Amino acid sequence: MRSNTRRQRGFTLVELLVVIAIIAILVALILPAVQRAREAANRLSCENNLKQIALALHNYHDSHLVFPPGMITNWSPLTATPVGVSGGGPYNTVNPNEPFSPTLPVTPPAHGESWMMHILPMIEQGGTYKLYYPGLSVYQNVNYSFWSTYFTTTSPPGTPLAYSTAPGATHIAQFYCPSRRSDMKSVSFSNKVDPTQTTGGNDYAGCVGSGVAFDYPTRALWNLGPAQLATLSTTATTAGWQVYQLGHRQGVFGPNSSNSIAAIKDGTSQTILVAEAERFDGTTPQYRGVVSDTSRIPSDGWAWGGPSTLFSTWNPPNKKLFFDAAGGPHDQGVQAALADGSVKRINENIELLVWQRLGSMSEGIPAGGGY
Repeated sequence: MRSNTRRQRGFTLVELLVVIAIIAILVALILPAVQRAREAANRLSCENNLKQIALALHNYHDSHLVFPPGMITNWSPLTATPVGVSGGGPYNTVNPNEPFSPTLPVTPPAHGESWMMHILPMIEQGGTYKLYYPGLSVYQNVNYSFWSTYFTTTSPPGTPLAYSTAPGATHIAQFYCPSRRSDMKSVSFSNKVDPTQTTGGNDYAGCVGSGVAFDYPTRALWNLGPAQLATLSTTATTAGWQVYQLGHRQGVFGPNSSNSIAAIKDGTSQTILVAEAERFDGTTPQYRGVVSDTSRIPSDGWAWGGPSTLFSTWNPPNKKLFFDAAGGPHDQGVQAALADGSVKRINENIELLVWQRLGSMSEGIPAGGGY
């Protein structure tokens, strides 16, 4: 008797290859859309981080009537002469080693803390703020081995309770741009106060103004006195060398600064408070070139006042040239929080003069241009 069972027909090799090709085409079409959606979400999250930081700065201002200092410094300054400048110097710089002091005693007490440390209570990090001990350097507040040993062998006022990490190395999610990284371990930049540090990084920086901010060979923030500022215009031999402390170049943040909203003469909607910080490693071949590595290697760590947390609009954004410029991982632009609390996405091809005016708070000239 003949069976009525029919033999099942399978896929041929050609049919299987066609199906695979169709799936590959669909994936190729869908993946860019998924990546764009992810980047859009990350950009919004970055924008929200900047909004929270700006709000915290305004809350600090409400309590203290000024914005926090860009950094606290009380060591005697080093001296240097700017490239292309002769006479009238040497010019003062903040001691770049101040945050790095690893030993005690330190006379006078080392500081070097950034403006970010001061706003911790305003971003629900009051516990970290209370644990941060101002009698120690930034390194000593970041390195857990030193910090924990110090407080188990001494009894200074306000001795903190046991803690899982040093306060300056606390992970703070709002200080990372999610398009770049989610923590310090995922992308750790080479210049830190503690080489062993794996938490406590940052991707945002406060604006010191629109002039030259750092002496690149030493990575020290310029800190000229009144007499030097008064004579600078007559001693510069390279056209355009202007330090950020000059009146028309000055920004909201600086060493031991205490600027109020009233000091922002150009208008809060025309002045940058905080922006994404340029982050790239100058020790890698693709970033070596016409400038030295010391001007390219970025710093990392929210507790560190200086290269890690301050920038200038002297150089354009997103060009991957200098550590003290603004720069972000987003396509064609950098995000910045203005002094009115708003956040703007600024085109990386913005006219340099407009960009510089956005960094100055009292130049007396509108920024102008579309940004």
